[in-house]
Amino acid sequence: MKRIPIGADDFKSLILSCGYYVDKTRFIKDLFDTALLVKVQLFTRPRRFGKTLFLSLLKAFLEPNYKDKSDLSEHEKIFKDLDIFKDKEFCDEFMGKYPVISLNLKEGYSTASYEDSLTRLKSAMSDCATKLSFLNVLPLSTYDRQSYESIKNNDFTVTSLRGVL
Repeated sequence: MKRIPIGADDFKSLILSCGYYVDKTRFIKDLFDTALLVKVQLFTRPRRFGKTLFLSLLKAFLEPNYKDKSDLSEHEKIFKDLDIFKDKEFCDEFMGKYPVISLNLKEGYSTASYEDSLTRLKSAMSDCATKLSFLNVLPLSTYDRQSYESIKNNDFTVTSLRGVL
């Protein structure tokens, strides 16, 4: 029997744990269709309405397997029973093809202290930068490369990144 996920905000975990999910994957295609008309998408919904879960869905759909970009087996496992998977042409063009920079500010939340929150947020930024190792081959400016390396190595202060973030 499937469980009802209360407060779930990670799409991949939700699907892999066989939780109930109301299929909203067709909105991915809608989002891409409207992206041609507008530069910015703003998701305004009340609290607990699935904004973070939808962004997690987008990440799971778009993000490649960084170890082997041609391996889409995990994507297929996750999306095979969902509406978006029926649109083969769209999936071939977008599924697993684009790196995603995703930083959830909840990862920095701490009631202990401001310093603890900052440490957690810096660690989340470092983890995110580490996943994006393909940036090493891009022609970045010296300043951008140093900034990227300092974030990846968790060796930065917030003030040292002015102009980058």
